[in-house]
Amino acid sequence: MSVFSMTRIAIFFLPLVLMPFISACEAQKPAPLAPVIRPIRTLTVGEANIDMPRSFSGITAAASDTQLSFRVSGKIDSLPVVIGMKVRKGDLIALLDSTDYTLSLNQARARLAQALAQLTQARAEYDRDRQLYEAEDISRSQMDRALAFFHSSRAQVTAAEETVNLAARQLEYTKLLAPLAGIISMVPVEAHQTVAAGQPIALLSAAGKLEMAVGIPESLIAMLHVGDTAQIVFDAFAGNVFDAVVIEVGIQATNAAVYPVRLQIQNGDERLRPGMVGESTFTFKTAKPFLTIPLEAVLSLPPGKRYVWIYREKTSDVTRREISVGKLTRSGIQVVTGLSSGDIIAIRGVHRLTEGMKVSLLSDTGAVNTQGVVQ
Repeated sequence: MSVFSMTRIAIFFLPLVLMPFISACEAQKPAPLAPVIRPIRTLTVGEANIDMPRSFSGITAAASDTQLSFRVSGKIDSLPVVIGMKVRKGDLIALLDSTDYTLSLNQARARLAQALAQLTQARAEYDRDRQLYEAEDISRSQMDRALAFFHSSRAQVTAAEETVNLAARQLEYTKLLAPLAGIISMVPVEAHQTVAAGQPIALLSAAGKLEMAVGIPESLIAMLHVGDTAQIVFDAFAGNVFDAVVIEVGIQATNAAVYPVRLQIQNGDERLRPGMVGESTFTFKTAKPFLTIPLEAVLSLPPGKRYVWIYREKTSDVTRREISVGKLTRSGIQVVTGLSSGDIIAIRGVHRLTEGMKVSLLSDTGAVNTQGVVQ
């Protein structure tokens, strides 16, 4: 058999030999992959609003604080008040050792008695010399000396009386009484301590409505006026909201470029104390309506543009939409253009999304609160 004939036979039988191997390879070929359906969490955009709440921290203070001190120096003999104690007008705050002041008063009274006795003698001598002068038994100069002695004695009595009054007042000053009702918010001294006149003994916070001082930035201070309202919350009283009214708006900024504003808390609550830290919220009106969405839902493009992923319910996929943003707020970032009420945006897994990608929803957080509170 020739080589040519053998070649033709091999070519004829080769497909028959390879067919089982080809069928086996086709059976092992992987099936096409199903499209990836990525789970995302979404949020439905709510209605736009022009109200912009802003919150600022502050510390409560009494409407008026009175620093109490003695008008004389001495050693504190009694100090019955403590921090947080309620006092009424006229209650004893502190008492000095009055031994020295009592002695001074007694000495002043003794000198007054001597002056009165001398005045009695001077008056008698003057009356006698005047009668003698009228009878021409003594000279005019002798009567004038008696008159001068009488005037001098009377002046000494007046001075002695003033000394007695001063000593009595100083003795009275050893008692420090509350000038009005309130709460003792500070006691920087201790019993048996020697204090000087004018040295602070206690700080009395007047009873009644408390105030809070906050700092407002220059971008908002022009929008705030006396009589505007605010709401205050305290961590110590979770769930309680206290109404407040602006009673003073500062006209000069502090070092921190903020303006001081004083609020008066309207709710009467005995639990509130001076020195508590709270957060006050004001509602300002903006020039244009705005929406607020979570910051993590916003992505950036290289030219500095911003976009979000919009979920399309009909096709169960996402598409990219460009937006313009405003200020960062506590509830998210303000969106000026690009979104409308009812839009559904992705807020989780946004960095792995692509245009037209099929997605499944984990849950929808509901309509977004469009009122933002700028940090």
